[in-house]
Amino acid sequence: MNMKHYKLSPTRGQDYEFRGAVIATTEYTNNGMTAGVDLYKTESGKFIFHLESQDKPGEEPVHYVEVYNNEDALIGEYGYNEITKPLYKQAGIGKTIVV
Repeated sequence: MNMKHYKLSPTRGQDYEFRGAVIATTEYTNNGMTAGVDLYKTESGKFIFHLESQDKPGEEPVHYVEVYNNEDALIGEYGYNEITKPLYKQAGIGKTIVV
């Protein structure tokens, strides 16, 4: 993994600075709303979920940042859906149920 220094500024709350790597990205569009998600893994092994969304073209985007101590905490928060499942696959995380 190519570690770099990042600084993320959520719309609300404090900024986040860390060394890490982008391990997955995805974009989503629905009824004019667009969203982009970047998933980072920090040097210390934490996961950072960064969502940038825009309700309508021309509006100021909203940035949301959340830090998770491990893969299970991240997946527990967002579950598996049309946005997160491809993100997890790209990042090489998630679990397969063996029956």
